[in-house]
Amino acid sequence: MTSTAHRDAAEIFIDTWSLYGRVVSHNYMYHREIFADVGNYLRTRFGGAGISVCDLGCGDARHFSGALRELNVRSYQGCDLSETALAQARANVASLGLDAELACADLSDYLRDCTERFDLVFSSFALHHLTTEEKGEAFREVSRNLQPGGVFLLVDVARNEDESHDAYMQAACDWMRKEWHDFSPEEMATICDHVTGNDLPETVSTLARLATAAGLSAPEPVNRYRWLHILAFGKPPG
Repeated sequence: MTSTAHRDAAEIFIDTWSLYGRVVSHNYMYHREIFADVGNYLRTRFGGAGISVCDLGCGDARHFSGALRELNVRSYQGCDLSETALAQARANVASLGLDAELACADLSDYLRDCTERFDLVFSSFALHHLTTEEKGEAFREVSRNLQPGGVFLLVDVARNEDESHDAYMQAACDWMRKEWHDFSPEEMATICDHVTGNDLPETVSTLARLATAAGLSAPEPVNRYRWLHILAFGKPPG
């Protein structure tokens, strides 16, 4: 299965790479806090055990490679639709002393074709570009690709339980216009057009339903920042 929405979103992301870089540099999406939480969670979860890692929609892997720095990572595989981002990811993962296995691919296609089994599957700010049906398939493929006792750690946006899609879009764009001060009105219009045209966030309860139907645990909430959630879905031990 190929996600048209995910491909369209990736094309826009590539076109607005500099805008996204400024979002990250100003910490508008709480990257510093989120990836500090990710690192703390993973150190608690895995300790010094050697782990294999799959990073879905890895981008340049700058923040995630930092979160992995104190772990015993045996292997790292990732996929993304941006060749530019993958080149940077290779360098960032190399700082861990690893040769990354990277593929320029849609995450759904990558999961479907993958034959490896991982201790950790990770994804940040990618799954929300898929439809509900596509997310369900992604959860099933993640479950298939996890070792028993492994974990799917998801960083993504999620609507509040009582919040409609349209209400979320309005509230998210209002927040960005109010708080993201580094952008001109024209640049903010580009960002909001990307969000309203490509983002399909679910509620956490919907993500929980999709995960449990795929054989994973209900999500363990690690932390959240506004609509940005860190959720851990475990695969039961063999």
